[in-house]
Amino acid sequence: MSRILLLAPELHGIGGVERLVAGLSRLLAVTHEVHVASFDAPGTVPGVPLSVPYHALGGGAARPLPLRALTYAGQVRRLRAIERRLRIDVTISNLWRADLISALAGRDVRRVALAHINVVGNPTNRLMLRLRPIVAAAYRRLDRVVGVSAALAAELARLYRLRPERVSAIPNFVSVPPGLAYAPKQAGRLVWCGRMVPEKSLPALVGIVARLAAAGRAISLDVVGDGPDRAAAERAAAAQPGAIRFHGMLADPLPLIAQAAALALPSHSEGLPMVLLEALALGTPVVAADAGGGGVHHALGARTPHDPERMAGEAVPAGLLLPIPRDDARCGVWAGALDDLLTDRARLERMGAAARQLAAAHTPEAVGARWNGLIAELVA
Repeated sequence: MSRILLLAPELHGIGGVERLVAGLSRLLAVTHEVHVASFDAPGTVPGVPLSVPYHALGGGAARPLPLRALTYAGQVRRLRAIERRLRIDVTISNLWRADLISALAGRDVRRVALAHINVVGNPTNRLMLRLRPIVAAAYRRLDRVVGVSAALAAELARLYRLRPERVSAIPNFVSVPPGLAYAPKQAGRLVWCGRMVPEKSLPALVGIVARLAAAGRAISLDVVGDGPDRAAAERAAAAQPGAIRFHGMLADPLPLIAQAAALALPSHSEGLPMVLLEALALGTPVVAADAGGGGVHHALGARTPHDPERMAGEAVPAGLLLPIPRDDARCGVWAGALDDLLTDRARLERMGAAARQLAAAHTPEAVGARWNGLIAELVA
């Protein structure tokens, strides 16, 4: 049994990273002693409940860029202290800021970076391109860089010139309540779930649904989450407010996903979203943009090459791959595809059955074996 520390910059929200960390902590705790830490203020309660000890290390206060090194130095000291106190064998960091702090903390424990989203074409990660030499140097100090999809792992290896033996791909995983897996679907109902940030393309999706509803189509959209793009999404919904419902942050979005006719995922950048895997496990078809990163493309069972510049839609076993809705022409492809799909109950049922089959590759048992193999290799 090894002692594992899962590290994230912050965990007070209810986003995909928080849910992934909580799920990974439960998975690894079956065979290891697991702790979770973040740089949230002491006394912070994690947004997603944890079943293992949690340590809010503090030191996360933002400083102007010239003083940012002082913040990082304090976080390095806090990380080293908790690793020594808990006698940690392996630290698994999540998101770039945690990766950097772990890389700076030294080589007294084995260190793994778990990358969740692509870098190329993703405005949120633009500094990881501009500061490529610094990112590469940090990643090379780690024992392993893990991408949540093979496409993401290959991108990181190529972008930062990492040796093949230092890069792995281990997919995300989900476990859903059996009672939800066959919940009745509500005709015409879409659901979107995530952080409302530019790379998720939520305002474009809301505008598409609002236009279809205004044209008399039987379509509605449940929006779960929050973030800086919420105001833009609400403006896009103003033309047809009854068709779009904003739920804010929900601790458990699974019932909404289970009852939807389809999950909509219009992002232009993704790794391997937890919400996509949850939809597959719940038998909910997925209508997704062929996002940069390639993880969405692979997870939906596509057999054609990944193409984030596509102009036409493509049927895949578990749903549809569509263009990234970045202009009127591509939004028009989305509108036509949704109008056709949501009225074809038999097609949706076939896609739902295929979704459950694809979800088998993302069970805790399948993914846990890969993580345990990696940990055994590192501590041998």
